[in-house]
Formats: sequence, structure tokens, C-alpha cells
Amino acid sequence: MARNYSVNIEDLIPEKLSRDKEVYRSDVKNKEKYTWRVVYKQSDLLISSNEDIKRKIGEPLKEIYKLLEFCIEKDSSFLTIKLLDVNFP
Repeated sequence: MARNYSVNIEDLIPEKLSRDKEVYRSDVKNKEKYTWRVVYKQSDLLISSNEDIKRKIGEPLKEIYKLLEFCIEKDSSFLTIKLLDVNFP
């Protein structure tokens, strides 16, 4: 059964970017006028722009996932998990 995913686009303000889990993204907060956190399926993106492109983000991301899912469905090698022998001390 296919799950219905929606694109979650969150406007970010400097206070939200300073959370511990966002530390690596905090350098971006002052470089561009607009910043969004975009969560969709397995993606968790930070997008910044000097223009308000919020309405242009969701559909391209969905199209990328459609293409990836099509390729995965058609090529069964994507479903193969190869485990490496790793020796831990």
C-alpha cells in the first residue's frame, strides 16, 4: 500500500537554527534572505535563497522521488543489501 507523503516546508528563523541538531546549518542563517527546512520522505533539506521560492520547492522534490522510486522499482539491484565483513576490536 502506497503511503501518501506531504512536503513539510518550515520557515526558519535564527532562533530555530541554533538548536543543537541544527548547529551545522547555522552558518547559512545570515547568508541568504530566506531559509526553509524541507522534510519529505527520507529527505531533510535546508534551502536558502535571496528570493522567496517557497512555492517552487515542493513539486520538484516530489518529481525527484517519483523518478528515484521508478528506478528502484525497475532495477531490483536497488533492493539488494550487501553486508560487509567488519572486524571490530
